[in-house]
Amino acid sequence: MDDAQGLIHTIADPDSTSAMPCFSFNMVERVGLVPEEFFGTVPLSGSHEATLSCVFNGTSDTAATYQDNEANGVYQRMEDKSAIAAGEIFKICDSA
Repeated sequence: MDDAQGLIHTIADPDSTSAMPCFSFNMVERVGLVPEEFFGTVPLSGSHEATLSCVFNGTSDTAATYQDNEANGVYQRMEDKSAIAAGEIFKICDSA
């Protein structure tokens, strides 16, 4: 996480559980960091797929999204559809 300080961190929507309540809660409670203070900016993308596309396309450095398990999550489904290249997106933090 230290490498992400000051970078662009994209979320889908402030009402998304994975983007705000879960991610923000875990950053504050587990790590002691407030996302809006830790990251340079926290823009909204509108969807989980768009969030990961921002990372894949280089308009964002990190992102918050969801993953049901190690084999099923947003980035795995996007890889399956060839929307992003396999192996280009990876998890850096887990809220579980």
